Amino acid sequence: MLIYCLCGRKADQGWALDYLEYVNVFDHEISLLIRLCYDIGSQFITMGDEIMAQDILPINNALRYYNWGKTLFVRAKELDKKGFNRVSIAETRIVEAERRMKKTTKSSEEKPIESEDETSTMSEPCV
Repeated sequence: MLIYCLCGRKADQGWALDYLEYVNVFDHEISLLIRLCYDIGSQFITMGDEIMAQDILPINNALRYYNWGKTLFVRAKELDKKGFNRVSIAETRIVEAERRMKKTTKSSEEKPIESEDETSTMSEPCV
C-alpha cells in the first residue's frame, strides 16, 4: 500500500525519509495526478488480467477494466509528455480480450440446440 502526499516543498519533508517504501511525496498537483492515473490504470489492468487468467466469464468485465486502464493511461500521457507510454499495454490487452470474446461467442453459437423432447425430461428448478 502506498500513501500519496502532496506538500508545498518536498525538500522540507524530512520525516518522509523514514517511510520511503510507503510514502510518495509530491510537490506539484500535476505530478500527483499523473502518478495516480498511472497507478490506478495499472491496477485496472491487473484486475483485468486476473479475470482473463482465471478464464472467468463474462470476459467483457476484463475488457471494461482494460478500457478504464487505457483511459487513465491516455490522460496521464496527455499531462506527462516525456513519461513512459503505457497506452499500448492496455491496447494489447483489449485486443486479446476482444479476440477471446469473439471466440467464446462463436463457440457458443455452434452448440446444438436441444430438442423439445430432451428439455421436457429436465427437472424444474427448486423454488
